[in-house]
Amino acid sequence: MKICYLGDAPSPHIRKFVNHFAKENNEICVISLRKAEYPNASFYQIPRRTPFDDLNYLLGFLWLRKIIKSINPDILHAHYLTSFGFLGALARYHPFIVSAWGTDLLVTPRKSFIYKRLLQFSLKRADLILADAKFMKEELLRYGASEEKLLICPFGVDMEIFHTPRREFEEKKEYRILSMRSLIRNSNIDVIIRAMEIMNRKGIKVVLNVTNQGTEEIYLKQLSEYMKLNNHVRFLGFIKLEETYEYLKSSDIYLSIPTSDGASVTLLEAMASGLFPIVSDIPANREWIKDGVNGFLVPLNDPVTLAEKIILALRQHEFRRKAATINQDLIRKQGELNQTMGLIWNQYQMLVDSHKR
Repeated sequence: MKICYLGDAPSPHIRKFVNHFAKENNEICVISLRKAEYPNASFYQIPRRTPFDDLNYLLGFLWLRKIIKSINPDILHAHYLTSFGFLGALARYHPFIVSAWGTDLLVTPRKSFIYKRLLQFSLKRADLILADAKFMKEELLRYGASEEKLLICPFGVDMEIFHTPRREFEEKKEYRILSMRSLIRNSNIDVIIRAMEIMNRKGIKVVLNVTNQGTEEIYLKQLSEYMKLNNHVRFLGFIKLEETYEYLKSSDIYLSIPTSDGASVTLLEAMASGLFPIVSDIPANREWIKDGVNGFLVPLNDPVTLAEKIILALRQHEFRRKAATINQDLIRKQGELNQTMGLIWNQYQMLVDSHKR
């Protein structure tokens, strides 16, 4: 099968789809505004005619139509509703699949009437709509998605890579906490840093490793320095997959407290590795975490409660051990990569069969 992915090429989510289906002897191509190396796929970069990405999406659709026509894929699969999803819808190519990631559905359409219309246009043109959390179904229906076109399916985790069979749950001189969210306002990394300052004042020996980058990076580094946490907060930037595994394996607590989100892939990876999760009390996280059973749910913008929950988790070694067992079993049953990609592959085949040219 020839599959064409339209999305942000450097994203690990796009790479996950490409790597999985390329292994199955499919012919894969990737079309993106940003460049990335794909040894197992053909790559096409949308021309950057202006400094403004939103405008480049619009100006690129005629070029995109021509490229897609020349590729003639069996499936066109766009990721992110209000950018590449809209661009894919403009291409008027079928079968056309669009994936909702979270912010594109939960935040962006509320910014303006224009973004709402872009979203609705993408949903109307799609033959299949993928979402990674159950609660997103109601949002999609509210914006006009057809229920029979919806498939709720998490991105999935490769248990062979992320499963950590022998994790230590014991007293340590220094504990490690891991944050893997983008450094943007929605991620609330500043709340985590304020919680670190509270723990530091209490004499709790903790180091926070912050991966990723984003628009808030300079502010967060300044905040960390202002709170005299230079020796306790480390900004690591983007890290490779192998490094992701190592940080998950060597950490004690995983933090993810966004204001809004779909099913977070890094949360599922943390659960698969047996790392104890403390996450924001939002619908997507409630689908995976039961407070006080396999992790903690914390209120938004509350560094005091966050610090208290981190300290509580670090002191309860047996609780974290039991949570790790629950979480790894849960991912095996509901979030394993081969299982979720199998569901998507079945949909690919059904759409190809129904759109025989």
